Amino acid sequence: MSIINRVSGVLIFVFVVQFLCANNYNQSISQPDSIIKTVELDTLKNQQIIDSLKLKLAPTDEMEIKELVHKLHKSWQKFAINTEEEEILQYFTPMFVVSQVAVYTEDKGKIMAYTNKEFRKFLKSFKKAEKISIEFSDIDFLDIEVKNHKYFNTVYKCILSQKDHNGELHTSSAIITITGRRISDEWKIGNYSWVNFEYH
Repeated sequence: MSIINRVSGVLIFVFVVQFLCANNYNQSISQPDSIIKTVELDTLKNQQIIDSLKLKLAPTDEMEIKELVHKLHKSWQKFAINTEEEEILQYFTPMFVVSQVAVYTEDKGKIMAYTNKEFRKFLKSFKKAEKISIEFSDIDFLDIEVKNHKYFNTVYKCILSQKDHNGELHTSSAIITITGRRISDEWKIGNYSWVNFEYH
């Protein structure tokens, strides 16, 4: 074999080795990219799982409406003491309607309906009255319906206990209906009505 052929063979061998080394070098460079992509995908999956858990743990419309009802009940209790009408009105829309049907132990009943102005006057009349106490218990939500995260209606039963200025306790079974809408990311009451039957 001639010297030229030997040199050519060596050169071809060196070229092949360099090519293979270069190819392996490129692959080794590309591996961090694939690792990064894998990590990014895993991170994305983890974030999706976290977001899903947050969504499940976040307060739903139904929970917020129940919370509104409980806040309103506490406000009635406070109002019975301090007689500040804003204690109640803070949960209402600027324009609202209130109605009540009450049947007393003597089987006497009355029906009342208030515009927002009339209801404000009704609340102010408590300032002239002697202190009473109001308590809600045994709350049972019968239905809650929400439309488009904007409007809601709920119906629930409860026991309403009122102690008058003489210390006499009056207990009623009440069914309350509340309809409202979301204003500035808060639920507000547009219609508030209840029917209560007094037993003792």
